[in-house]
Amino acid sequence: MSPKKLTILFAPVEGMGRVNACVGLAERLRERGHRIVFAVDASYRGKLVGFGFEEEIIEFSATKKSSDAELDPQESQSLIESRAQVLLRSGILSAKSSREKLEILSGDGFLTRIVDKVIANEPILKNIIARVRPDLYILDHLVGPPSIIFSDKPWVFILSANPLSGIHDTRTPPNFSGYAASGDQSLWPEFRERADNAFAHHNQYYNRWLKANGYPTIDNNLCIPESPHLNLYGFPEELDYTDIRPNPKNWYRMDSFMRSDDHQELKLPDSFHLKGQKLIYLSLGSMASVDIQLMSRLVAILAKSPHKYIVSKGVLGHQYSLADNMWGEKSVPQTRVLPIVDLVITHGGNNTIYEAFSFGKPMIIMPLFADQFNNAQRVHEKGFGLRLDPYNCFAEELLNSIDKLLNDTDLKHRTAESGPQLVFVIEKSFAGKLLPFGFIEEVFASEEENMGKPGESEAKSLLETGLLSNVTSYKSAEIMMTFPVFEMLVDRMRANEPQLKAIIVKHNPDVYIIDDFAGSPTLIHSTKPWVFLFSGNPLFVIHDDRTPPGSSGYSSNGDPNEWKEFKELFKNMFKNQSIKYNKWMKEEGFPINTENKAISDSPYLNIYGYPEELDYLDLRPLPEKWLRVDAFMRRGEKQDKSQHKFIVSKGLFGDTYELADNMWGE
Repeated sequence: MSPKKLTILFAPVEGMGRVNACVGLAERLRERGHRIVFAVDASYRGKLVGFGFEEEIIEFSATKKSSDAELDPQESQSLIESRAQVLLRSGILSAKSSREKLEILSGDGFLTRIVDKVIANEPILKNIIARVRPDLYILDHLVGPPSIIFSDKPWVFILSANPLSGIHDTRTPPNFSGYAASGDQSLWPEFRERADNAFAHHNQYYNRWLKANGYPTIDNNLCIPESPHLNLYGFPEELDYTDIRPNPKNWYRMDSFMRSDDHQELKLPDSFHLKGQKLIYLSLGSMASVDIQLMSRLVAILAKSPHKYIVSKGVLGHQYSLADNMWGEKSVPQTRVLPIVDLVITHGGNNTIYEAFSFGKPMIIMPLFADQFNNAQRVHEKGFGLRLDPYNCFAEELLNSIDKLLNDTDLKHRTAESGPQLVFVIEKSFAGKLLPFGFIEEVFASEEENMGKPGESEAKSLLETGLLSNVTSYKSAEIMMTFPVFEMLVDRMRANEPQLKAIIVKHNPDVYIIDDFAGSPTLIHSTKPWVFLFSGNPLFVIHDDRTPPGSSGYSSNGDPNEWKEFKELFKNMFKNQSIKYNKWMKEEGFPINTENKAISDSPYLNIYGYPEELDYLDLRPLPEKWLRVDAFMRRGEKQDKSQHKFIVSKGLFGDTYELADNMWGE
């Protein structure tokens, strides 16, 4: 039985980092087939539908509904800039210490404004809940809306900040302090008491309103309790504090809430593509970059560097200029930038920390406020980067730190190995095509000088066989039996096997994932688990008398007696390949395959991608160890579309024919 498809309502506090974290988690849930709805304020109107989510806009104006057009760009910019100015005027963006900034955070009315907004929004949120009827709520918030946290439906709290912000333990440094885990612990109690009580008066203020409106109160000196159901935080395992204390009950760590790119293009100047030069990313976050004096100071220092810089300029980016060795915009697509840079200079926001970590990039952390101090210290003390004071560091100190990290080969290896690593073993024709996704490439060396385009030799063989012609599916299957490419695949695999063994020794993988017509004995007879991934119609690999034969095109409600002859033919489709493969296995001392094919089902896990609505689960259940996912859809190759026109994927030989006037393609 398929899992129930849920309606999940995300209700993040306004703030780019919080919303982005929710987007990252929501994408994973959407891929599992769940309906995702975001309840957000008007400044996010239109920004989430592109990810496949529904938007419910929380706003006060009776003249605007959630179905209205987007905010005017100038209006949206004004709203963002006004929030930034509040932050700037507070004094939080200054050279003050973490202790002084804690006093500012607790006393400037920042959280009071959020409490007031949650109270004012409660009737609107109730109406949204009545319309959407969620099965589950997910909150990344500083204040818990009562219609969610006191609901009879389960809710999940996600923490998109340093884990010390949500998990309080006397064995770890105080929240917001930036103190070293191995430092002088005599400094901790006073700061911890201040941090624990920093928002006590906000808690009292909110509790008075909750009590007056018949709700239970919150007793943790904050304005949101832990969820009794599930609490999640995103933080790299290598940086976490579980070496000091275990996680509490109902708390779970994820490596990250990393989102996919937001389809924003990244067009760098030609001078940024020069081979051999170092590329560095500078970002102080969407809000912190409003300190124009600070940004100008850093630009002036980095202008003396020989390296190139990609700069996320921030909402007030139009108020200052970049140096000649820099390129930037108010906002850049961070998840597209990170794979191509050598180093990241950041304020230490949680999203940037785990995204940079996921791509294996060393960091210089320049913390400004709140949990950024803890993030900076943790990266520094764990040896994945350096912590510097953005306001007081000397120019020479910053420039030397950059060169130190860029030239630290040991750090490069450790950052590259941090987090889960995805290694693709590929032919020469695919070289360079997977690096932009953040993957490691291991390319088989080949005696052939010109491998051509990916799949070109196989495509030519297809043309020569007559498969791509007006033949029946039965005749097509007969041709497939004599198709030499499958035997060639065995020969190529055997020739590459010594290289594959060396690659495995180099990376020592924990698991193998195979999408191939033959199983490398080094992989499938290893002591490590392996997953068989099939990217075709499931009938090709899951055979059952209740379903039509694979590759037949026969109707599911047709006469099963007409299927038998084709099924028999299909069983022998890979017989010649199997004979050649088994001969190799015997010579190497491995078991042979008795199923007339060169790869068996994995004893661990077999996965195929196919929409549930099209699958054959209405005819037969899945065999043991088989799992369906909706799709293996990749990201990052979105192309422009034009209404009432045709976009054509022309294929490997697209240069041999022309498109009509109403078509475009490559």
